[in-house]
Amino acid sequence: MILAAGLGKRMKSEIPKVLHQVCFKPILYYILKSLSAIDLKNTFIVVGHKEQLVRQFLNSDFPDAIAVTQENHAVAVAEEKLVRGGSAKS
Repeated sequence: MILAAGLGKRMKSEIPKVLHQVCFKPILYYILKSLSAIDLKNTFIVVGHKEQLVRQFLNSDFPDAIAVTQENHAVAVAEEKLVRGGSAKS
């Protein structure tokens, strides 16, 4: 589970902090690329602030990642998804 719902206020940008670029790639890219070396059943990305931008990135670069919208506490959101089966994107 990757918590990617933050505003990134201290970055003083409208871009979600996980999409800020380092060496021409979003920060989230490096995290997910590292995880791809591990044979994980599911990778949950908890999204919130400007979630459509994060979802677009995931759909184009990491389509197997499961984005879940943070409606309350992030861990509870992902846990609920996992308990319900976890494989369907929402």
